[in-house]
Amino acid sequence: MTMRFLPNAEEQSSVAVGDNLSSISVTAIVVHESKLIIGSVGDTRAYRVRNGKLAPYEQSAPEQLIILEDDFRRGDRILLCTRALAQANGIARLRMATRVATKPCHLPCTRC
Repeated sequence: MTMRFLPNAEEQSSVAVGDNLSSISVTAIVVHESKLIIGSVGDTRAYRVRNGKLAPYEQSAPEQLIILEDDFRRGDRILLCTRALAQANGIARLRMATRVATKPCHLPCTRC
């Protein structure tokens, strides 16, 4: 499955349950417990992909899944990071854990 990160992601950052994955601009991705989770900048809701469409990610809670928009530029790719994952890797500021840009995840862990 190919995910497109469009340059106008800021303008189309909202996603909703039932959206077709191929027709939306995804602004955040993470692999959590072997599931691909996606979300939008500034939104604590998260969705997982089921049969090419978005479904709610039931295990998400606003205090656990955080997507920050501080220091992001248009078109940046963002890693949706759990607070526990950031703390486990000694990262005090979640902003640092969420910055990925166009490179793979830089966290020194094996969870992804």
